[in-house]
Amino acid sequence: GRGQDRESLTQFITTIAQTMGPEAMVQYIDPSEFIKRLAASQGIDMLNLVKNEQQLQQEMEEQQQMAQQQSLVDQAGQLASSPMADPSKNPELGEMLNGSGEGNIDPEAPPETEGVS
Repeated sequence: GRGQDRESLTQFITTIAQTMGPEAMVQYIDPSEFIKRLAASQGIDMLNLVKNEQQLQQEMEEQQQMAQQQSLVDQAGQLASSPMADPSKNPELGEMLNGSGEGNIDPEAPPETEGVS
């Protein structure tokens, strides 16, 4: 009966793990199918208990998006802390930020006159 199915399933999985190693488990055994069969062997209703393939796929995609976003945040942080982004180590950046860089002349701005108050 069910108890026999559970014992056989568990023994099968244990034998694979012990003789072929955990790598074989990952390569050859479908975890979702194992869970379904184990639940069935114990008379457990899996409805809304075990995630389906679609839910697992959606979670994996969300995790990948979060990892990409974190990577971008990390890269931005590294860039901001680099010497290129430090006005004290990159005088050209300081000039650009202050607007005194030669390439940052605003053609719409009125000409500056010295000594006129």
